[in-house]
Amino acid sequence: MIHISFDAWTSPNHRSFLAVVGHFYDLRSNEVKQILLGFPRLLGSHTGENIASCFWTVATKMRIERRLGYFTMDNAANNDKALTCISDYCSELGIQFNAKERRIRCFGHVLNLTVKAFLWGENTNTIETTEALDDVDMELERLREWRKRGPLGKLYNCIRYTMKTPQRREKFEEPCRTYLPEGQVLSLIIGNATRWNGDHDAIVRALVLREPLEDYMAFVIRMEGKASGETSIANDILSGEDWQELRFMVEALAPFKKWTLLLERNGDAAQLSDILPAFDELLTHHEEVRVFHTHSDGSPSTHIVNSPNAAWAILNK
Repeated sequence: MIHISFDAWTSPNHRSFLAVVGHFYDLRSNEVKQILLGFPRLLGSHTGENIASCFWTVATKMRIERRLGYFTMDNAANNDKALTCISDYCSELGIQFNAKERRIRCFGHVLNLTVKAFLWGENTNTIETTEALDDVDMELERLREWRKRGPLGKLYNCIRYTMKTPQRREKFEEPCRTYLPEGQVLSLIIGNATRWNGDHDAIVRALVLREPLEDYMAFVIRMEGKASGETSIANDILSGEDWQELRFMVEALAPFKKWTLLLERNGDAAQLSDILPAFDELLTHHEEVRVFHTHSDGSPSTHIVNSPNAAWAILNK
């Protein structure tokens, strides 16, 4: 049997493609192998029907429709529908194919959903939609939505403001040369709404550049003068407590970073014997983080208390 993993990708020129990878046991070499079976253009919306049709074109062209095994895909409803449609295609050829039985969840995607819930809460649809808009009239709404997400949202607004024009980036380089060794210059990193690694790297880089960023934002506020209201970047200035919470996020995500690196090995498929301990460790980790901050001295922010709960709920599901 040839087992399948597939995922949709969008190129820089905004064209969608479906990467279809086959995984199989080679009797001649006594090895598990994987190979790119096809990378066709995915036309239209990413519905289950369209994805299934695109995949079936690859399967029939490669003449493997009677050898299909198990499918690993992201945990999205359109992929559930795609498997149902593939089952219908198989049925027309007299091939037995139980869509629910053949569906395997992608653990990498489970990690991504869990960390996004930890960082932003369980629903990121609003900020993702707002960020996709270019209308100037939506700028205030965009700032509000990110600001609601706590210190990481405020940090995102500061980074986005700083990186928006070449002139601002050049001005930010001045305090960088003052604080970093030997006049070194580092750029801030803008995270994205799709993969958690970008958000993690953005926080790590911002912690390194805390002093230059604070100096630059103080300069910006002085230049704003009497500017005020919700459009002012002054609303996104990070306090000492905010920076402490950002550091807590990085520390809390260390086990996720470890398991992501361990399980993303190319050519060496992860086994259930790897994944089950990962689930156990991560569930226990969030339980301990939640208990620690609930019973710790001081007054932890609502975000610090709720984030592990949101992540635990997604991972447990």
